[in-house]
Amino acid sequence: DFVYVEDVFNIIINSVKIDVPSGVYNIGTGNSSSVFDICLEVENQLFNSNKISKMILKNGDKSENVNFYANTSKTSKFLKLKCDTSLKKGIENQIQHFLS
Repeated sequence: DFVYVEDVFNIIINSVKIDVPSGVYNIGTGNSSSVFDICLEVENQLFNSNKISKMILKNGDKSENVNFYANTSKTSKFLKLKCDTSLKKGIENQIQHFLS
């Protein structure tokens, strides 16, 4: 679960203003994204291409399958807050930040 840091910041800042039961609250999108997905998106945004990512995938170990994501049901239920920046938009924001 890759999450845009500004979303995490906003949830933490806003959660201190809400009276909720004590406990662990997961912050994330609730969606699984692979490192390949991120590499592919970065490459597409920077170079308008996916040749390098496709070549790496072709030569990589396809037997590895990792599927991690945050269970955000408790956070959604009690805090009524969520991470809503998409992977694509988050990468776009970071690239713009680094290039400026």
